Amino acid sequence: MEFKFKSILDLLRSLPDEKACEEYLIKRRWGDKIISPFDPESKVYRLKDGKFKCKKTGKRFSCRVGTIFQDSNVPLQKWFIALYQFSSHKRGISSHQLAKDIDVTQDTAYFMLQRLRDAFEHPFYLSKMDGVVQIDETYVGGKNKNRHFDKKTKYIKENEDRELPDKTPVWGAIDAKGMVRCMVVPDTKKTTVQPLVNRVVREDSIVVTDDWKSYSGLSERYWHETVEHGKGQYMNENGFTTNKIESYWSHLKRTLNGTYIHVSPKHLQRYCNESTFRYNTRDMSVQERFDMVLQNCTGRLSYKDLVKDNKTRYDYN
Repeated sequence: MEFKFKSILDLLRSLPDEKACEEYLIKRRWGDKIISPFDPESKVYRLKDGKFKCKKTGKRFSCRVGTIFQDSNVPLQKWFIALYQFSSHKRGISSHQLAKDIDVTQDTAYFMLQRLRDAFEHPFYLSKMDGVVQIDETYVGGKNKNRHFDKKTKYIKENEDRELPDKTPVWGAIDAKGMVRCMVVPDTKKTTVQPLVNRVVREDSIVVTDDWKSYSGLSERYWHETVEHGKGQYMNENGFTTNKIESYWSHLKRTLNGTYIHVSPKHLQRYCNESTFRYNTRDMSVQERFDMVLQNCTGRLSYKDLVKDNKTRYDYN
């Protein structure tokens, strides 16, 4: 089943019912060979009801098993509409708007969007960067003075070791091709950011940073160029800048502030993953981006994991 779609109307015409959506998911997820989630080496039989059976284990399964769609009562067509809008809208879509668009509750829409954000961690974008890599950090969040009076003192006490306890720090890197990585971090100390540089950037690459003290010493592994923002410098004497990564921060904050209004530090990494994926696939067509998510939709965020604690998620993948 091959078709092209450039709009949500094309999508609905091509995938008018649950069966058509299942077939499209099967094709994008497995291609011509169905793989059992219970034993990848086992032969798989297709049953009359559209499900499958693993020969070695004798277990039955559907195309949803092992994916972000597992254990969801929401029809696949609604999932596909959500994925289409979520991945194609330049600034994302709020759970309130999605709930109206696909006729589900706001809680259901929110949970669907969080599962989709987990699927946006595509391994293609986790490879090491090289060439000229710009590195910077930013801070996301509101000011403590705007908190309710009974939360101000408690928040400062819980975050007394951070430079800016009002905000959540986010570290990022972007290469010459415009591919970006960003991670929520507990602080911007040397012991935090330099291991991230070593993990993300290949040795002997050109690393461009501002004059923040935490980046001192990078010249031992990299060609380190510094732009001295503290002296009003925006391009150093060798022609290097950090303009690309700063431009990405602007893109990230417009998404967070304009679409989502408020994002909890606990969930911020997922929103960073979403923004990063959309930015890195900006030259892809709507369908190419849609298919990429379906091809990498394994794994499932449970509601229990989503709400289990209030700790900020630090993702150093």
